[in-house]
Formats: sequence, structure tokens, C-alpha cells
Amino acid sequence: AVLAKAISVDVDNDGNMTEMDKYSQISGHTVDSYFITSAGIRFTEMDPTTNTLRVALMDNPDKLVSVYEKTKSVFGDASVNYCINCSNVDAHGTSSKYEYLRTLFKQDLYLFDYTSDDVLVIYKDMESEFGIVPFPKYDSNQEVYNSNYPGDFNLFGLPNILINEERTGAIIEDMNYYSSFILIPVWYDTLLTRRYTRDDESEATLRYIKENRVYDIGLYYDLGNFKSEVLWAKSKTINITREFDRRKNAIEAAIKIIYKDFAQQ
Repeated sequence: AVLAKAISVDVDNDGNMTEMDKYSQISGHTVDSYFITSAGIRFTEMDPTTNTLRVALMDNPDKLVSVYEKTKSVFGDASVNYCINCSNVDAHGTSSKYEYLRTLFKQDLYLFDYTSDDVLVIYKDMESEFGIVPFPKYDSNQEVYNSNYPGDFNLFGLPNILINEERTGAIIEDMNYYSSFILIPVWYDTLLTRRYTRDDESEATLRYIKENRVYDIGLYYDLGNFKSEVLWAKSKTINITREFDRRKNAIEAAIKIIYKDFAQQ
């Protein structure tokens, strides 16, 4: 939070922060929850004694409040964080306002970009060097950098009229297994070569992030609308503890519905 707030500058000194000024970061409206995960906080986890999903968000309420308030102070500050989803900025002849803002990132106007997944492709022609870093730890006592796996990427569905579900599942698992040592090395070799020099540092970072990914069902299902209406909210007046107490029954009811729905498949 301290670093983020120290970067932003009103470049033209007109008292009005626009996309042409310097910001700590550009982001979408969905990034806030990633900082909860990176701090080692889980929304839900499997209970080893019952082998069922349990709500874990309030296991350490003081830590949760600390992370949430710091994140809110940055992402809720329009002079520090430029929210692409929230803006009505023009695309200026590019394919989208996302692409336009990324052209400004290439001009060194922003320190962090939280909107891009294929950064090595998007910024391969950028004049300044750039790096890939995981989301931060909560403190020095945390062992690893956790990275939340986004729930809206790399998903596919299958029709419920499959004749042989077991066979289909086995084929998909095999495809996943073989791609891990057939496709991924090619991906690294292709994308990690920028300006005719292999980017070994980015490869090490990407492997680290991949090895420490966190999968959280509670975030993916947005149980009790907690992610979309609380974790993603920019309102400075939201009290996360009070909101959790208000939605706890709805969250637990949503978990029961998940188990019921899967039992009927």
C-alpha cells in the first residue's frame, strides 16, 4: 500500500487525474480478492475430518480485516488505481480500452498491470524492460507467495448426455497429463524468447507461480455474492466482518446447494 501510494503523479499538474497521468497500477474490478489469497487466507477449504467444504474466511479475522482494509485503501483510491472496468475512457482507435491502456503502460505511465495474462506477448515490443512478479506475501513469516487461479480461465463444459462419462473423463485427464510435458515446454520456449534473448527470470517466476497456485471453490462460486459484492467492492464504508456475519447463513446454504446439485448429476 505504501509503495502504491508513492508512485502516482499528476503529470500535467491540472489537478485532475486522467489516464495520461502516472498511476501506481491499472486493474480490472476483480483483482482485490487475489490479495486475500496471496496473504494465505482461504474463503473455503476442505475439512480433513469430514471431507466436506467449510468456510475458512474468518479463521483469522484480524488478519483478514488488515488485508482487506489495505487493499481497499489502494483499489478504492482513484488517484492510485486506474480501474479500466470503471472508466469510460475511449479506445482511441485501438480494439478496446484495455488495449489502449496497455499502450500507455508501454510508455511507462503505470508501475503495475493487473489486467493482462499474456504479458510476454502483449509487451514483447516494449522499450523498457518489465518483469513478472507474484502477488505479495502477508509478511516475512509467510513461507510462499500464493497465487489465486482465476475461475474464468481455461474452462470448458461437456454435455450431460455423454454415453460413457468414465471414458471421457479418462481421456481428458490423459490430455491434461501429456500436455504438461509436451505443450508447456513449447510454450516456454516460444513465449519466453523476447528480443532474441531468452527470458529465464520470467520462466523461473512463472514456474514458481504455477507451483503455488491456490484453488478456492468459495471464490469461484461467489458464495453468498461475497466476492462480487464485498471483496470486489470499492466502497470505503464496507465493513468486511459485519458483511460476513450478515451473509454467513447464505454462504453455508450455497455450499449445501452445491453438494445437492452434484449429487444429482
